[in-house]
Amino acid sequence: MQSPAPHPTGRTSIPIATSLGATLSSGVARRSTVWRAVLGVVALSALLTAGALAASRSGVDLRSVFGIRSVLALTGEFASPETPAPAAVAREVTLVLPRRGEMILTNARALMASGHFREALTALDMVRPTDPQRGDADRLRAEIQQQLIALATLPAVPAPAPREDRHIP
Repeated sequence: MQSPAPHPTGRTSIPIATSLGATLSSGVARRSTVWRAVLGVVALSALLTAGALAASRSGVDLRSVFGIRSVLALTGEFASPETPAPAAVAREVTLVLPRRGEMILTNARALMASGHFREALTALDMVRPTDPQRGDADRLRAEIQQQLIALATLPAVPAPAPREDRHIP
């Protein structure tokens, strides 16, 4: 057998046979297994962290899955019941469609604001007696009618006097 060759750092190296038949020093072989172990631990912890993150984002309560209880629950303070409360059900958010009466009221208010009182009254006629907005429609109708009465009582604008300098044939 060969005697160990001196290593440049002062350590002696013992030849180790590899699968290819080449010999390596024991320091190289030991480092590769240590690095493999470190890389394995890092990869395993990254995999576990990613799995826990994905599970928590999807709504899984990991404490109930693994039976983990908090320290407060173990000491008796703020003890939680043995069975966890049911998870809240995620409900789909739906938008409420505007009702027919609401759309008519909005249209009538816009017509009234632009000075089209008679068209607004005609639009309010389309609100059904069974619509929940019937009370609002009646109040708006009364307001429009009051404004029409106020406009009718205004003094009339005098008609312009005919111009006499015009030549009539």
